[in-house]
Amino acid sequence: MEKFLLAIDNVSQKTGEIVSLLIFPIIAFVVYEVIMRYFFRSPTEWVFETSLFLFGAMMIIGGCYVLKERRHVNMDVLYSRLPLRTRALLDVITAPIFFAFSGVLLIESVKMMWESWAMRVHSESPWGPPLYPVVTTIPIGALLLLLQGVAKFIRDLRVVVSGRSK
Repeated sequence: MEKFLLAIDNVSQKTGEIVSLLIFPIIAFVVYEVIMRYFFRSPTEWVFETSLFLFGAMMIIGGCYVLKERRHVNMDVLYSRLPLRTRALLDVITAPIFFAFSGVLLIESVKMMWESWAMRVHSESPWGPPLYPVVTTIPIGALLLLLQGVAKFIRDLRVVVSGRSK
């Protein structure tokens, strides 16, 4: 079981590290747009959408890393003051909400992805880039998030039962 949990953690870790690098092209594109717009009075049609797509991919695919590192928003004023076992119990109790959300997100985003690829959906902007590669990041991110959620649930269950994190 521990190998399974570590494998999920490793996938989340590597995924987070890789998608975090998308910030560099986003910065480069925005700087390019500012220079083109304000110094050469020649704004681009593609920078805004490209930056938005990269940022969206970074956020949705990076969600598993954020969950692994426990960086999602909690009611830390109360939650952090609770004993480890109580926090784990609250997480186990609220896990069905997480799994319902993640499951619906995965199922619906797969449907949306297939439709998008089948119809070769493009943006309605003047530039009109294809949206289907961008839409594909949603089910990938949902699956990775769901897997990391399973690992977290197993660990929380272990804490509830044993009182220890290992």
